[in-house]
Amino acid sequence: MGKSIAAIVAVFRLTRAHTAVVAGIVAYALSPGGTGAVLASAALALLLAGAFAFNDICDREADAINVPARPIPSGILSLPTVVAIAVLCSAGALASAFAAKSVRVVALTCALVILLFVYSLLLKRITFVKNLVMALVGASVPLFGSLSQEARAIAIAIGLFILQKEIVADAYDRDGDVRVGLRTLPVLFGIRRTMGMIAAINAAFLGCAVWMRSGPLIAVGIVNIAAAIVTALHGDRAVKGMLTLQKVFLLAGLLFAWRT
Repeated sequence: MGKSIAAIVAVFRLTRAHTAVVAGIVAYALSPGGTGAVLASAALALLLAGAFAFNDICDREADAINVPARPIPSGILSLPTVVAIAVLCSAGALASAFAAKSVRVVALTCALVILLFVYSLLLKRITFVKNLVMALVGASVPLFGSLSQEARAIAIAIGLFILQKEIVADAYDRDGDVRVGLRTLPVLFGIRRTMGMIAAINAAFLGCAVWMRSGPLIAVGIVNIAAAIVTALHGDRAVKGMLTLQKVFLLAGLLFAWRT
């Protein structure tokens, strides 16, 4: 019984189910509603779940160093099991997208499934491209709901936030990435210069938040700029704190979206 529960929990961790489900909810909240919107949201959630699982397959060596408690390196889920989960989720995403009978949803789903698999296999080893891909994926979430002005504005804000968050995560994983040969921005330029880039991205995020007249997002932008400056001054010792801050902001955003 204990092993079964552990396996279920591992599947949720593997697929980042909380993130995938909330992404679907955000897309639905921005849609006109109806069966097509439900299917579009399901397509988004499933494609993200499949991509997360496949990414863990490709990252298993680095995860064994950086996060050995992940489902694959910990041995809770076998590699064939994870492969099956990735394939089933991706196939389910494509089926849901076609069932939604929306050219926009089908195009987005097909493009993201291909992009995310190529990302895990090749693009993540190209400096900065991996961060841009994750930002594009985040920005696509509102577009599964609609192409309204509101959805496009939210897409830009999400894209910028995810971009800087991914770079912060790279800073935290720098030691493990060096060992497996990944050439991320922190590996190439060090923590101080990387934090300068993060501050610049957050300045763009702040500008977007001001344009949207969103008080909470303005606060996030200001705090993140200050955190990047502090981290640049204190180096590796402060990176974990900044990554935790990003997780808190992301969790707050997900909870707000869920409640909305």
